[in-house]
Amino acid sequence: MGNTRTSRLGIGGCLVLAFLEFLLCAAVVSPQSGRKLKIVKHPLPAQASINNNSNSPEAQPVTAEKHEDYRCTGDGSLTRVVEPLEVGEVFTIKTVDVKAYISTRPKAGYTREARRAGVQGSVVLRLVLLSNAEIGTIRVLRGLPAGLTENAIRAACKVQFRPAIKNGKEVSQSVQIEYTFRLASPNIMR
Repeated sequence: MGNTRTSRLGIGGCLVLAFLEFLLCAAVVSPQSGRKLKIVKHPLPAQASINNNSNSPEAQPVTAEKHEDYRCTGDGSLTRVVEPLEVGEVFTIKTVDVKAYISTRPKAGYTREARRAGVQGSVVLRLVLLSNAEIGTIRVLRGLPAGLTENAIRAACKVQFRPAIKNGKEVSQSVQIEYTFRLASPNIMR
């Protein structure tokens, strides 16, 4: 005597029933929308180590953090400053005879992640403008997430200026620069 299910439905009926059970299980497990499942990879937090050699293949991108100093590199990457640089005395705007003149200040662009997340606000940086017309260090005073702080630092690395003057000599000066990130509002014509 065989299985009662097989005897009532027959072999063809059992195959149809098994196929329907398979479809039911597949419908429960797979998404209903028909769209492909999007895999989102979140970036790993930056390691505590510093990129001493930004050309090395194992060098990881630096994530800018508040109250940390950074230095520009030739390839557009950032390096966190571990030990203070020997730049001599750095003056403020109030203590120089002629303040540094910024002739070119490139804009910082949005990252795709920040645009998708709708991140807006300001990044405030303190730059040390060296007496030899190079950028010394850049300190983050206020940052934004999603790569906007890093983009502001990269833009600040391209600032061109004439050095400050004190007692007839070119000197290093610190300045504060703000990069504002605003998304265009779709309801501008209200």
